[in-house]
Amino acid sequence: AHKSRCREVGSLFSNGVAIHHAGLLRSDRLLAEKLFRTGAVRVLCCTATLAWGVNLPARTVIIKGTSVYDSKSGGFRDISVLDVLQIFGRAGRPQYDTRGSAVLITEGHERLMRYVGQLTHSLPVESKFLENLENALNAEVATGTVSSVDEAVDWLRYTFCFVRMCRNPRVYGADETILMDDPELCALRRKLIVDAAETLHKHRLIRFNSRTQRLDPTNLGRMACRYYVDYETASLFRQDVELGVDEDRVILRLLGLAKEFASLKVRDDEESELSNLRRSAICRVPIVGDFDAPEAKVQTLVQAALAQAPIKAFSLCADSNYVQANIGRLCRALFVTSLSQGDASSAEKILEWTKAVERGLWPTSHVLMHFCNPNCFDPDVQKRRQPYVPRANEHPGKQNRLVLREGMVSRLEKHQFALGRLRDLGASEIASLVASKADGQDVALAIRMVPDLELDVNVQARAWTL
Repeated sequence: AHKSRCREVGSLFSNGVAIHHAGLLRSDRLLAEKLFRTGAVRVLCCTATLAWGVNLPARTVIIKGTSVYDSKSGGFRDISVLDVLQIFGRAGRPQYDTRGSAVLITEGHERLMRYVGQLTHSLPVESKFLENLENALNAEVATGTVSSVDEAVDWLRYTFCFVRMCRNPRVYGADETILMDDPELCALRRKLIVDAAETLHKHRLIRFNSRTQRLDPTNLGRMACRYYVDYETASLFRQDVELGVDEDRVILRLLGLAKEFASLKVRDDEESELSNLRRSAICRVPIVGDFDAPEAKVQTLVQAALAQAPIKAFSLCADSNYVQANIGRLCRALFVTSLSQGDASSAEKILEWTKAVERGLWPTSHVLMHFCNPNCFDPDVQKRRQPYVPRANEHPGKQNRLVLREGMVSRLEKHQFALGRLRDLGASEIASLVASKADGQDVALAIRMVPDLELDVNVQARAWTL
């Protein structure tokens, strides 16, 4: 217990109780798992994530509350009966114990009876594949697996959706009598594929020839496949890029309109905090659109993350994590779309925002801001946005050479000392600007680590007529 870096957690360990959630340090989480697995602590209070994924056997498992927050749907939902069974499976593992018990505590008699009924009379698992058939078909066409309607119809036969269609066709829009005339459901599969292909052709993600039944990919479809972008989002990006997106507010609003963020609703307990974020200096780019719409919420959360502003509301914090996990991928997709359209000015502006959200810095931030948080160079996108915490055994001299003070760099940024001007100055001259000899030496060292490129460009005609 003395190894814990949190005093409160250490006191719980001493009393035979442990806690486990994402807000703890990784070392404390691993310590809690180790102590519980070895029997040093008898009670472990944890979130559903640990019970889902980590194999920690126990004599008794208690589920208190069945509502979990789902960032995709933008609200709380009840965990499924399969998740309940997965968590209950931790109790009384044969190789660890001779018996086990499970307890479910939920709100409302009706909800409890629903869980009891589902646990005692298990319902078959149905497929949700048809809800994303267009995206799945586009991925197969873009990767070259499917090139015609016949191949797509055959491909659909190897999915779990086809298995359930044969077992329960009514759920998938077909009558049960269809199995008598068409046991393989060829007509239904062909109709589903043709409808999806026509939708993708309409949005220009594939080229569908209705006469030859051939399916060919487009650059837009390849982009959507590579960056896992919904076909409606890809079509939206194409349409707006054709009109021109060379302003910061237009780019942020376009990203906020992505279908991936359509479920981020503005709740009553979030309105005041979102309003405070918009009114403060945190949002440097004006918010465009209805403040109660998802796109305005996304614009606010993106800028709040770049400013490293603290967020208090739990649901808003969860939505912010969801936005940060997806915004970089969507920015890259928007950048590739602008390149394919040949719009250099829009592509340059979008690339600036892409690098900004990936590094956790404003597009206008001084280049030396990268040295204030070495985590921004980490390959892990999530770790890039975490504040830098020096290790306890890290050598002070090494730490000072690698990490610049944010206040000092902000002073250089405020007085518009660009990198080109600083390159012409020596360490002593820089020290006079930052009012510290040590900071001056650190800045001079950081400047030498930034590449200095010289470009030589020649423009010539590709042909006599071009």
